Amino acid sequence: MRLTQDGIDLIKARESCRLKAYKCPAGIWTIAYGHTGPEVHEGWEITQDEADALLRADLITFDAGVTRICSTGTDCQHSAMVSLAYNIGLGSFAKSSVARLHNAERYAEAAQAFALWNKAGSKVLAGLVARRAAESALYLKDTPVENAPNGQGEKPLSQSRVINGQAVAGSGVAVTTALPAIKDALPAPSDLQSVADTLGGIAPYLPQIGYVIAGITIFGVCMTLYGRWHDRQQGRA
Repeated sequence: MRLTQDGIDLIKARESCRLKAYKCPAGIWTIAYGHTGPEVHEGWEITQDEADALLRADLITFDAGVTRICSTGTDCQHSAMVSLAYNIGLGSFAKSSVARLHNAERYAEAAQAFALWNKAGSKVLAGLVARRAAESALYLKDTPVENAPNGQGEKPLSQSRVINGQAVAGSGVAVTTALPAIKDALPAPSDLQSVADTLGGIAPYLPQIGYVIAGITIFGVCMTLYGRWHDRQQGRA
């Protein structure tokens, strides 16, 4: 088993030990150190020795499962991923951006991706936020910088699809809102004939211009939504 003592201690501290079955925040019957399964049911009580035995068996299972999904990595990286998988399940871990980014050797981004798993029942839980931070720190504990050439971390704001999309959408909304005022502000021929000759011809086309601006706004919104989806896929919270 590759799981380090630091990893075991992290799991034990974050799971805590309860000798009577209870429902976790996700509504699943749980006992001992976060042990779940069809045998766990309401009213089930065990001893501390039984809880320790369940933990040892579970750790062997999850250690082997993470090794199968992510066959390479340092001991601390492996231990952090075992802790995550222990909490979210091997199936979810296999599909996670943590596993994908780790296998791609994008270690800095994989460390960030732990933070995505901070919810239970669609609600962010402070305990999960703290656990993910501890796992991320453990993951990076023995990861030399030179071994993470592709770990770019967060992108500069100028390269963010989310920021740029919001800017485009905001500009479109602002211009669309201003169009009626622009139309009203156009000088009448009786006031400024020379200016009217230059600008008056724009007025009939303002509705068409409005459609173009609305299209730009929609594009900006779509760009923002895609940026959020892409950032999650890349492991950025």
